[in-house]
Amino acid sequence: MPFLISRNNSACASNTQSKKGKEPAEEPTSHPSRPHDHGKILLGLGTLILELWFGQPLESQPSWEANFGPNGQETEFTKFNAAATWQRMVADHGGPILHNITRRCIYGNFGLATQNLEDTELIKAVYGNVVMELQRLCDALS
Repeated sequence: MPFLISRNNSACASNTQSKKGKEPAEEPTSHPSRPHDHGKILLGLGTLILELWFGQPLESQPSWEANFGPNGQETEFTKFNAAATWQRMVADHGGPILHNITRRCIYGNFGLATQNLEDTELIKAVYGNVVMELQRLCDALS
């Protein structure tokens, strides 16, 4: 789960002193209920499913560093591009069910105009196209 760990550690590691030097400055944080974060949540879910299925972190994939910026550093698009590339590359190895689950999550492709996880239709779509499909996959493997 390095994808999740690296994201969470970076927020904690950058805590700095305020200009007055008395209290740590609070950095803006993302709250999971804000609509603009929901695409990242779905991307994280798709990435986590790939990491669990293949037993490897996203950061160890060839697509990770291949999607760094010109300065050799991670950009705001690195995680999405690396996950999307990995997802396409393993389509034959995970089978069509896993491929469809991870594609929907990584691309936010649930056939709706919204990626707001407070929207009832999206919740139903994620449940039906991710949770129930993962259950179906597990049942098929047992």
